[in-house]
Amino acid sequence: MICYIIVSSCFSFVESAIQHGKLSISRSDQTLNRSRLIEWAVYATLFCSFAANGGSKPHVHGAAEITLAMEGHTLEIMLTSPAISVLGFENQARSDAQLQAVADAEKTLSNGADLFDFSGTQCTLLEADVDLSAVQAEQQSQDEHHDHHSSAHKEPASSHSDISAHYRFSCAEKLQLKTVRFGSNSLPFGLESVGVHWVTDSTQGAATLTPGAQVVELR
Repeated sequence: MICYIIVSSCFSFVESAIQHGKLSISRSDQTLNRSRLIEWAVYATLFCSFAANGGSKPHVHGAAEITLAMEGHTLEIMLTSPAISVLGFENQARSDAQLQAVADAEKTLSNGADLFDFSGTQCTLLEADVDLSAVQAEQQSQDEHHDHHSSAHKEPASSHSDISAHYRFSCAEKLQLKTVRFGSNSLPFGLESVGVHWVTDSTQGAATLTPGAQVVELR
């Protein structure tokens, strides 16, 4: 928890310094610097979660993590999960069923406007970046069948695989966002729990979402 407090404090300090001219940043660069500050807060909070586990992030089936960073009108959301929690497997997709599962997950994750619902203000999806590279099938080379060490004889590259998605929303009323809901009738992909950490202009916090409690209270 100390790490999250430090991240939030640094986020607020730098933003306050920008607003009051204590940092030598031109007005034309302030928007860019705020955007970078938000991204820094997202990844720094993820680092805190990693560090809290002693540098080794255990994979819990049916679980995922969400980090939210709100500054001004911009809301950044980062979703990370073990691939097995979303797809049911964590090796590179090979069978037709696995390839279809990856395609379906990519389609679902890319539609951030359906994954997240907001109250207090209207938030519009500006960007969605989904990373399923850990489980997407590699293109086979033309001469692979001549290789005596083909993929059929190779050990899996990793025993665990993660997938992630990054979203950027623009919210109409920056001070009015009250709640964020993840999923519609239940948590997506049959997830059992989602750890959430958030940082805003005025506060920070943490919560755990379950199929029966899908709403994060920001205020």
